[in-house]
Amino acid sequence: MAIQIPFVNASGIPLVQATVGSETGWLVFDTGAMGTALHQKHFPDLTGTSHEAARFDGSLQATTVEEAAVDRIQIGDAVFDHPTVFRMDFAYVEQGLAEVMPEGKLLGSLGFDILCRHRILMDYETSVITLDTEEIPADAIAVPLEMGHLATVQVSLQGTEHPLVLDSGANVALLAAELEGTIPVEPLPEPPGLYNISFSIGGKTYENVPALFSDVSQIRIKTTADGIIGYPLLSAQKTLLDFPAGTLYLYPEQPQP
Repeated sequence: MAIQIPFVNASGIPLVQATVGSETGWLVFDTGAMGTALHQKHFPDLTGTSHEAARFDGSLQATTVEEAAVDRIQIGDAVFDHPTVFRMDFAYVEQGLAEVMPEGKLLGSLGFDILCRHRILMDYETSVITLDTEEIPADAIAVPLEMGHLATVQVSLQGTEHPLVLDSGANVALLAAELEGTIPVEPLPEPPGLYNISFSIGGKTYENVPALFSDVSQIRIKTTADGIIGYPLLSAQKTLLDFPAGTLYLYPEQPQP
C-alpha cells in the first residue's frame, strides 16, 4: 500500500518528521547515505561497535561511527522495526541547515539500507514523498540503476558516461576532482569552487546545475562512482526511484498553467 509522507525542502535537502524511540524530530531523507544514522547528541546512551564511514562537510571526509540498533523508526504511517543504525556527530549538518531548518531537532538521516527496499516517488512541487507507489506514467523515461551499497545512475558529461550516486541528501552535484577541466563549467559568484554544469540522463538534458569538484575516494571504497547527483535531478520533475526493480523513472514535466 502506498504511503504519502510530506517533507520540508530545506535548501534542496528533504527533511521528514520522524519518531525514533522516544525522540521526535526530523530526519534527512538520504538515499546517498549507505546506512541510517542518528545524531549522538540526542541518543547519548546508544552504543555499539565502531566503524569508519564518510561524511560531506565541504568535501568528503572520513569519520568514525558506532553501529547499534533501535526498536523503531516511524515516518508518517511507515514503520521500520528494529533497524540497525549508526550513531555519529551531526553537528556539521545542523550548522549547514541552521538558517533553513524547521523548528525541532535534527535526529539524523534515513539511509539507503532502509530506503533500498522501496519504490520512492519524490515530488518537489507538492513536497510529498510516496513510498511504494504504483503510479508510473506510460511516457516516463526509464533509466537503469546499478544497485550495490548505493544506487548509481549513468550520467552523460560531454558525451562521456559517468556513474554518479543517486543522492537525495545532496543539494548540489559533486564530481570527482579528476573531471575538472574535462567539461565546460561556468563559475558561480559564491561559494568559491562552485560551478554550473550541464549533463544528460536518459536522453534528457539538465542545464545550470550547481556542482563541486572534490576527492571522491571515500565513496569509491565501496561504490564505483565518479560523484553524486541529487536535488538538481530529482526536483526537475516527479522522479520515481524504483530500487527493487533497479530503475529510475523521470516523469513527464507538467505544463505550466
